[in-house]
Amino acid sequence: MSIGELTRLDTVVQVLRAHEAALQRDGVRHVDVFGSLARGSADVRSDVDLCVELDPAARAKGFAQVGQIEDLRAQLRAIVGAPVDLVVAPVSKPDLRRHIDEDAVRAF
Repeated sequence: MSIGELTRLDTVVQVLRAHEAALQRDGVRHVDVFGSLARGSADVRSDVDLCVELDPAARAKGFAQVGQIEDLRAQLRAIVGAPVDLVVAPVSKPDLRRHIDEDAVRAF
């Protein structure tokens, strides 16, 4: 892992932690960074892979959930200053769940 990648991961985690209260008000319980950034293989073109756990009481129902997730993706993109690939827990695909579990760096 290069110093630049370590700094970028640390920066993303710090920025997410700085916005923890606002994100929790929006129903986010936890955020994990995973993927290339967490593994140290990201480059300048890499997006930021995030897995969020939402408070069940704050989760929208039905098709409204799609809008809620897209709004959250936009909010997280603005926070981290980069494109975000967002996954919402619980993750039903075993391979994706394994990758997240192997890579995850908990922001909060």
